[in-house]
Amino acid sequence: MNDEIAAKQRILYFNLRRAGRVAIAFSGGVDSTLLLRVAHDELGNDAIGIYCDSALQPSRERERIREIAGSTGAELIILEEFDLGEDVFRRNPENRCYLCKRLIFDRIIRVAKKHGFNTIADGSNADDRHDFRPGKKALLEMDVISPLQEAGLTKDEIRILSRHLGLPTWDKDALACLATRIPFHDEISPEKLRLIDGIEDLLVKRGYRNVRARLAGDRVSLEVRPAQGERLRSELLSLELEALIRN
Repeated sequence: MNDEIAAKQRILYFNLRRAGRVAIAFSGGVDSTLLLRVAHDELGNDAIGIYCDSALQPSRERERIREIAGSTGAELIILEEFDLGEDVFRRNPENRCYLCKRLIFDRIIRVAKKHGFNTIADGSNADDRHDFRPGKKALLEMDVISPLQEAGLTKDEIRILSRHLGLPTWDKDALACLATRIPFHDEISPEKLRLIDGIEDLLVKRGYRNVRARLAGDRVSLEVRPAQGERLRSELLSLELEALIRN
């Protein structure tokens, strides 16, 4: 770990101490896992993780969430699956990420305050400043802090620091909400989310990385790491995958 990352790590610890009791919006991804670990290291029981379960997360991630949180040493609160029946969200408008963040963080904030945590943090990193992230507007409106971003830590640096701390997520693929696989204005339904989740889970179990199954009408387009593209093309006629899509 180089001096620049070590300096940013010190800033991160300082900012967490200044924040006091902190509840981390936990997803089990690279960023929030590191944040929960360093918050626990620095604050002990004054740092907790809160995970909002929903069909928007891949089922394989939901099944491992306690295991991943356990690697940080921090307490984790799991909120039961929230209702996707919000009419506006289901209609899948272009501000769906904003609506989703409002829905999720409203629940997280209420539960955090009930447990005596008035500061809420998320795992946004320095690279996210350059990306189009409509959900960030919701976080700003709700006074959610982003300690990794404030410390200037990039995704690559977070992976390096995670490996240095022995976290199992250091080389984990980037996570993305399953709703992002559905084009804007196409309805988000439990059935579509289950189809996407099933296809991606099958491909992950076969060793594919950075998997995305995108819906467009009655078509499904698959994305994997470029180096695995040729292998995927040779397996597209797999009866197992074909049966899953048809069902």
